Amino acid sequence: SLRWVVVSGQTKLVSSSFDRTIVVWGLSSSRRLEFERELQDQTCPSCHQTAGGNTAHAGGVTATASVGGLLVSGSEDGTIKLWDLRNSDAPHLCVEHDHGICSLVCIPQDEHDAAKATPWKLAFGSGDNTIVICNVQDGKGEVLATLRGHSGIVNALHWVESRGWLVSASADTTVRVWRVNTDTGA
Repeated sequence: SLRWVVVSGQTKLVSSSFDRTIVVWGLSSSRRLEFERELQDQTCPSCHQTAGGNTAHAGGVTATASVGGLLVSGSEDGTIKLWDLRNSDAPHLCVEHDHGICSLVCIPQDEHDAAKATPWKLAFGSGDNTIVICNVQDGKGEVLATLRGHSGIVNALHWVESRGWLVSASADTTVRVWRVNTDTGA
């Protein structure tokens, strides 16, 4: 996947891949992409060893989202990690799920500031045909609600802030619109 993020006022492109890598690219003054760094989880015992350290996840990186200066990555290994792109700290393991993560979307809260660790919501689509909504605070995700209704993997999510809608698309060829209470996640 590809994701534009703004980190400390600078625009970055983040690419992720089934080869378990996440790469951050800078945009030069001549509008060329320049390699900045590969995100690696040195604390992950099951991640693949590379010359520079461990890969980002033990499985392919299937989805990314961003909020504030944080990058959220989801993997076919069922993990979701939070990366603070403003520094080189180890990522936080936010969520572990029994099935692969297929899609992610951040649901911002009023006055959210990721740097101050205020709570925010994260929704992810999974290989078990569900959508899970979590409250995220201090790098940890607490499950608030599980939405059921698709009969195939949930491969795309989109948040419509003006309406409070979570829109999902599935391999079952349906699109669903869910009204989400951002306080409770239900």
